[in-house]
Amino acid sequence: MRVFLRLQKITMVALSLLVCGATFVVADVNKRVINGTDSAKDYPWMASVGTTGPDAARGHFCGAVIVDQQYALTAAHCLEGLSSTPESIQVFIGKSNLADKSAKIVSVEGMIIHPEFNPDTQQSDIALLRLSEILDSRFVIPLLTKEEEATIPSLTKALLLGWGTTDPKLTVRPSVLQEALIPLTDSQTCQSRIGLDFDSNTMICGGTLSSTSQNSDGVDACYGDSGGPLVVQTASGFKLLGLASWGLSCASEKYWGVYTRVPSFANWVKNSRTVAPYLISAPLIDGVPKAGSKIVCDGGIFGGDVATAKSVLIQDAESGQVLTKGGVYSLKKSDVGRSVTCVVSIANQGGELLSQSDVVGPIFPGGTSRQISFPKASPISSARISCPNGKCTMLLSFKKAQSGIRALLQGGKSRGTTNWKKATKLTAQAWTVALPGNWKSLTGLMIRSLGADKKSYLSEGRF
Repeated sequence: MRVFLRLQKITMVALSLLVCGATFVVADVNKRVINGTDSAKDYPWMASVGTTGPDAARGHFCGAVIVDQQYALTAAHCLEGLSSTPESIQVFIGKSNLADKSAKIVSVEGMIIHPEFNPDTQQSDIALLRLSEILDSRFVIPLLTKEEEATIPSLTKALLLGWGTTDPKLTVRPSVLQEALIPLTDSQTCQSRIGLDFDSNTMICGGTLSSTSQNSDGVDACYGDSGGPLVVQTASGFKLLGLASWGLSCASEKYWGVYTRVPSFANWVKNSRTVAPYLISAPLIDGVPKAGSKIVCDGGIFGGDVATAKSVLIQDAESGQVLTKGGVYSLKKSDVGRSVTCVVSIANQGGELLSQSDVVGPIFPGGTSRQISFPKASPISSARISCPNGKCTMLLSFKKAQSGIRALLQGGKSRGTTNWKKATKLTAQAWTVALPGNWKSLTGLMIRSLGADKKSYLSEGRF
């Protein structure tokens, strides 16, 4: 399946037909269209979505259409991976030439992707962009209603607009808006050809098929046209019927293009104006990871509209056990060996987001603590030695779960050593070992038995 980051060059010859009080465009489209015509006019509601910058033609990657004085409608798949960086895109509005310096260019405040959008099937491929300024009403195109859609005659051809690729090899993309009238295909015929991914309730099928696979003379949308409009002319002017969404190829001899059926989403477009939370910077935990210390969760920075609910938890990273329902926690002796993380939940009417800090730990015992470094190849990620009251204990943190560490402790040059005392498992990856002597005399033992870095230094146990 390909999605329409796309539009093929196309032509238009229009007639009018008065049906049920509404005038819909019909046309006798040349059956051997390869290249089309540049748009002869500026459509005030037509928009290009592109990366932020002065060159709108170079930055363009999708089409859009202005449906409200502060909102543009586009395809949801255009915004995949971008919802947390609305400042990275801009909307070029109302001019047919992307090089036109007189065009209005507006930044984006937030994105609202349909909650049921499925990137595998392109179901509910629709999204709103909230603009950073309120536009004049002349930029807005109304949506076609379901009642009006039901009166569209079978011969009606809808106007397709876009700045997508215009050649069969997908190498040429125009800076001037391309337009064409395409015939709509009835849903039953379309589904029989395209398959079950076509949903007649939420999708429209249309275009002119190519005469052969070699000619590529069909009329279709192509890469760079996703999110662009499919409109029909009514007695009161143009109204929005669809958005370029997906297809199985461009200008195929077998398959028509598929468009999001906008009338089916009219209520969502009207009522879904809340930008869901998105993550700008993740939560993190401050403090020293040792018993007796206090750790604090910095809740991170979130974008989106004002949250209606927020919670902060500090929990055991391995078991998920909640240690505190708040952002401050005093570490206890019972927490030694445990790793912790901070989890933040934030929600508004647009959705909910869970975000988690990096894992901190394992927690080491209180008292004076020193840290030993290890080579990257070592199975040990870190070792800390704590010597409260002169009795030293080492906390070993392993990169992977360990069923036992006897062989490790008695390996290397110190094989069979009796210097090591009892090892205690705290978690699968955290063990404590009672040590002889005090920490100043242990460096050689660490190097011989555990493979500690010979350049290892003993330092304050901070993170």
